[in-house]
Parts: sequence; structure tokens; C-alpha cells
Amino acid sequence: MKTNQFALRQYRHTASSYLVYALLTLILAGCHSSSNSSSNNAVPAFTSGAAISVPEGTTATGYTATATDANQNDTLTFSVSGGADQAQFSIDPNTGVLSFVTAPEFINPADANGDNVYAVQLTVDDGQNGGTATLDLTVTVTSVNVNMDPVFTSAAAVSVSEGSTSTGYTATAADANGDTLSFSISGGVDQAQFSIDAASGVLSFVTAPSFAAPADAGADNVYDIQLTVDDGRSGTDALDVAVTVFGASNFSLEVTYPTPNANLGGGVTQTTVAGNIVDSNDLPIDLADISFVRVNGVLATLDMANPGRWSVQVPVTADPNTLDLELGLTSGSVVNSSQDLHNFAVHLFLSKLALDSANNSVLTVDGVIDGLVRIDLTTGEQLVVSANGTGAGPNFNSPRDVALDTANNRVLVPDWQLDALFAVDLASGDRTVLSNGSTGTGPALDGANAVALDSANNRALVIATINNELIAVDLATGNRTVMSGVGIGAGLDFGSPDDVVVDIANNRALVADGNLDAILAVDLGSGDRTVISDAGTGTGPNFSIPESIVLDTANNRLLVAELPGSLLAVDLATGDRTELAETATAYGSNGTNLRGIALDSANNRALLSDSTVDAIFAIDLANGNRTVLSDSSTGVGAAIASLSSGRGLALDSNRNRLVFASGNSLSMVAIDLSNGDRSIL
Repeated sequence: MKTNQFALRQYRHTASSYLVYALLTLILAGCHSSSNSSSNNAVPAFTSGAAISVPEGTTATGYTATATDANQNDTLTFSVSGGADQAQFSIDPNTGVLSFVTAPEFINPADANGDNVYAVQLTVDDGQNGGTATLDLTVTVTSVNVNMDPVFTSAAAVSVSEGSTSTGYTATAADANGDTLSFSISGGVDQAQFSIDAASGVLSFVTAPSFAAPADAGADNVYDIQLTVDDGRSGTDALDVAVTVFGASNFSLEVTYPTPNANLGGGVTQTTVAGNIVDSNDLPIDLADISFVRVNGVLATLDMANPGRWSVQVPVTADPNTLDLELGLTSGSVVNSSQDLHNFAVHLFLSKLALDSANNSVLTVDGVIDGLVRIDLTTGEQLVVSANGTGAGPNFNSPRDVALDTANNRVLVPDWQLDALFAVDLASGDRTVLSNGSTGTGPALDGANAVALDSANNRALVIATINNELIAVDLATGNRTVMSGVGIGAGLDFGSPDDVVVDIANNRALVADGNLDAILAVDLGSGDRTVISDAGTGTGPNFSIPESIVLDTANNRLLVAELPGSLLAVDLATGDRTELAETATAYGSNGTNLRGIALDSANNRALLSDSTVDAIFAIDLANGNRTVLSDSSTGVGAAIASLSSGRGLALDSNRNRLVFASGNSLSMVAIDLSNGDRSIL
């Protein structure tokens, strides 16, 4: 019994120990494998970013999913697990490399809302139950600027005159990508003759070509080269260019109207531009050589009767304007030039004129500034030659006339208010009193109103209106001698002398007298007055206030413009008067009021200003026919009212125009004699 009880206690002890052992074994085993237990497993975590940008056109996204896991022995795998655009992606489960299933297109987005932003959810799994993590990733697809080759836009041919390295050609090209382009010479049989600026595309000859000795491969003055443009991204284009060399042109364009830098007077919207084609070798112009004349892109009309002349109407704007001139030759060469043109109002009060042909200018006295003004007929610019503050010497007070003394480079100016005769040095503008009450001896120049130069005797003939005298002024001493007047010289006394010219060939002065209605000849030796023509001398219509005269030496006659408007030709041998323009039938229903006169000997006509009807017209000296050259309906340009009260006319035959001094409108007007167009100088 005791033995059995002992054995039982031993068994229980043993069994109890075994149970404890077994429990300990199980506990230890559980502790050893706790990392794989779902309750103790560490969850992995993503370390890669949540947003990327990807260029279109490739399946590669450049994105690799990465994650960390505290259980270092766990193996991580990746998968696409969600997102609105998950179907567009695949992922390598082991490497985490994310790819598009199909390469995306920016212009045709395949994402759910079509905005090129793809939404996808990624999952990482550590292989343990519940050991996962997710990441919402946005993949933005961007546009790729696909390279487009540049394309030449410059011409494939150019013509250039010999003697210069400039070709006038600039290579240009367009590039859709906006790349920086560079140009080069890449071929052509004549490529060695040229260089090109890589950046600007300006093409030049290495050596100036000679038309007579062509250096091109074909020896025909056509140089062939190939140009290449490169965008720096392997995009190129090539262009074959032919450069034709012409012989230097002998031709150029001369504009006769309007003058360079002339002024149209303001408010003018169009004007005629006229001129001549000039051959530097002074050869006649052959129209077969001329292809075209253009001004500001408008084709000019070539004068078939006078092959060198051309004219065109062009629009003008408010000041300033530029006239761009092109002369195209049938050889293919184009001669270019330009000149400035103004269109603004000016204000002067001009009197009589003197044409200084040697200096291509007009000289006039200005009653507003009491000065002498030169108007350059090349530039159209006005220059005050002499006035208060310009040039030294006593100031003018009321200058009335101007006579050019070319031999001494000066002009003679009578001053009505100062009873004086001035000399103005044209180089300096300095004024010198040649004769007045304190300079020189002799009678006063009371009311000095008009002057004529008697260069053969080194003296001036001055009309002194107060005492109705013609006074000779010695230009060396200033001494004054009454050449003809009351008690001096025989013959009819002056009544009111208005104008004077010198007839050197006959050693006399011719004087228009508005009170006597006569033309008198004054003998320069004796002072005797002889009536050349009046109501009792010579036949024909009588004078009515002869005011302005001009000597027509070639025809031995005097042309007389008189108030109220007739133009008479006076035969100097007989005194006979021929009425070239009758008052009753002259231009305009209201008659005429002729104030200025100029002789156009080359065309056997007189040019006159009419201040009643505001017109310039020509009178044929052979038959008296009248032609309106410029009025409110003939010609365009400065307002025709500017002709009112004009006192002076000067013919500029070299440029086929008339220069007119207007009193009321305070302006100097140039009138194109071919069409009547007016511009204010």
C-alpha cells in the first residue's frame, strides 16, 4: 500500500514536471517566432514620393516605389491596388519600377478626368498577414517640345551692283521651336567667294566683284552658293542662292518737285512727285533701259515725249514724310535713294526775289523780321542770312528789294524807311551801309523802293519814290547822283516810278511809271528820259498802272505786268504794245490783278501771278494764249490762297518750277510747272 502510494506520488511528481516542462517549451517556442505573429509584425512604410512629372511619349515613368520594414527578414512586394487611373499602370512587384501600360500623349490624355494628372494607388506587402501599407501617387504628364527643323524664309536670288563686298542679302529662317539659329555656307561652286555672319545671316563677298572680270565658276556674273541653317539640335535646312552681279549703273533719280526737305504747308494728303532720270555720262535717256520708277511703292508715269522725266501722285501724312525712290533698270539692277518731305505751316512775309543759281537758292527780304532770307533749293531749308541778331552792322527797318551782286558775293538791299542802300555779305550776313544820309555824298535816297545792279559801271540804280528820282549809287564810295529826275536829264519827268531794270546792251535803264502809265528809258550817260511806250508812243492798248517789268533781251522787248491785270509786250524799237492777256478776257470771270512776272525764255512764255483769282498762269509770247499752271483746281498742295498779294516770281528752270513770294499768306511757294502742284518752301 505504501509502495503504491509512493509510486503514485512519484508518478504525479514526474507528470507534473513533465507538464511544466512542456508548458515552458511551448512558451519558449512562442517567444522565438513572435516576429511572424500577426499581432506583433511591424508594418512596412513607403519612402518614395507621392507625386511625379513625366514627359509624354514613353511608358517609363522614372518612378521606383521604395519602402522600409522593421522586420528585416521580411520580403517586400509592390502592387497597383487602386486609384482612378490604375488601369494605365503596371509595377514590377520586386523592384517597384512603375510604368505606363501605354505611352501617354499630352494632347490625348487617358486619365479619368482628362487633365493629364493620373491618380494611382500603390501597395507594399511584407508577406505577413496584415503587413501592408498604401500610397496615393499622382503622375503628371507634361508636353514634350518635339524638335522641328528650321525653314529658310529668305529669297533664293539677289542682284547687286559691282564694286562692293555688300550683297544686300540677309539669310533668314523660321523655327517652330524658337531655337537659336546659325547660318553657314555649305556648298555651291562659288562658295569660296563669300562669307556669312553666322548669327545675323548677312552675306558678303570676300572681295568686291567686278562685272568686267567675273570670278564665278561660270564667268557669267551669276554666283552660286548653298546656305545652311542649323537649330543646334540636329535640325537643318539648305537653300541654293544665286547672286547676280550687275555693272554699276550710270543712272540716278533727280527729284525736281518737291525739293529735298521741302514743306507742303500742312494738311496736305497727297502730292505729285516729279523729276528726271539722270545719266552721269550726260547721255540721252533711252526708255529701253528703264524698267520702272517707283516712289513709296507707287509706280510713276514715264514721259514718252521727254524720256528723262517722270511723275507720280503719292499719299503723304502729317510731318514728317520720307520719299523712298526706286529706279529699276531692264538689266535687273535697282537704284535706290530717298529724300525728306515736310508738311507743316510756316510764316514769313516775303517780298521780291533774286535767284542765286550758282548756289541753287532764292534770296528774298522778309518784312516781318526785317531781314534777308535764303531758301536753299536743294534742301528746302530756310536760312536767315542777315537780320537783327544775325550778322553784324546796322539793322534793317523796311527792306524792299534785293539785287544779287555775284562778283562780290553780296546782295544790295534798299531800305524804304531808312533811306539807305545796304550791302549784305552772303558769307557772314554782315550788313554794311553803302549809302545813306551819313555815308557818301549827294541827295538822299528818300523812300528807297527798288534797285537794279549796273555792274558794268560798278553802281546801283535805286528808285527813290519820295522825290520820284532814279539815283545812281557808286558802290565804291556810296556817293549818290541823281541820274534822272526833276531838273536832271531831259524829257518827261517821272510821275511815280515803281520798278527798274538795266538794259546794259543799250546803256540805259528801263523804268515802269505807274502814274504816267508809261515805260521810260533813262540814258545812263546823260540821264535823259525818253518815253519808250505810252498812250502817245507806240500803238496798241494803253497801260494801266504798269507795276512789274522784265527784260526779254532775246526778243528786244519788255514784258509789263500791270494793274488791274493785263500783260503787255512792249517792242523796244517801236514802243508798240501787244496785249498778251486782256483784262476782259483774261483768266477768271472777275478779271485779273497781275503782280509778279518771270520770263521763261526757253519756252517763249511769261509766267505771272494773279492775286485776284489766286492763280499762276503762263502766257505764250507768240500768240498770247493763256494756260493756268496752278490754282485751286489745278495742282495739289499748299492752299492756292497763298498766291494772294504776291510780289515776286523767280524761275528755277533747272528744276522746271517757279518760286513765288506770297505776301498775305506769309509764305514762299514752289510751283511745279509740269502739273501746278504747290509746296511751301
